Amino acid sequence: MANAASQARAGGSVGSRYGLAEAGCAWSEAEQVLVLVHGRDREPEELVKPLLETHPLSHVKILAPWIESRCWYEGRYDAPRAAHAGALDAGLAHIAAAVAKARGAGAPVVLAGFSQGGCMVAEYLLTRGADDLTAAAIFTGSALDPRAEREGAADLSGLPVILSGGAADPWLPVIDLERTADLLASAGARTEVTTFDDQEHVVRPAEFARLAALLSGKPEPRNTGTAPAAGQDQAL
Repeated sequence: MANAASQARAGGSVGSRYGLAEAGCAWSEAEQVLVLVHGRDREPEELVKPLLETHPLSHVKILAPWIESRCWYEGRYDAPRAAHAGALDAGLAHIAAAVAKARGAGAPVVLAGFSQGGCMVAEYLLTRGADDLTAAAIFTGSALDPRAEREGAADLSGLPVILSGGAADPWLPVIDLERTADLLASAGARTEVTTFDDQEHVVRPAEFARLAALLSGKPEPRNTGTAPAAGQDQAL
């Protein structure tokens, strides 16, 4: 998978700063497409590899948009949104291009992200809506400036969105995870929030299992394991 992702990265750059790694099944075999957004200072493979190693998603094509700097925006997620405007708009446009490519397969599309990638997913949903998506997952992520008033959120009517994180996460207070769920629900999404009794800033095996269940269409497992599998961003 790493070699395939590296090859896709070398040939799939959008402009000089962005690219798109590919993994999973062949396009002709795709029954679902997952667009998976990495966190700050992370490589896209760090989310893709543990997901595929632990879950036999033989029917899923994975697109992992990446940014050369490994940082979708500078500063913290709880700064005023205007402080991130240029980087945010460019990053969201790149993720939108990945979603559009995913839709070209004619299969359902799930959008997911961890940490800063989860923040980008939240912003994508709140600003661009869910017309091209069947579900979304936000792992330890938040809307930007989550406690500020927002107007004109996009229509998310009926979109299933799972959110999760550690109750004592050092980078993301759980209240901001819950506030993000409220914002999404206000836009019409069907949200489900899970908190883990730890302070790990990672994607846990239980969270990968929830994502795999979302992709398989099976009921989500109630596993609450907390062993780290991927992550450790330094900030959102």
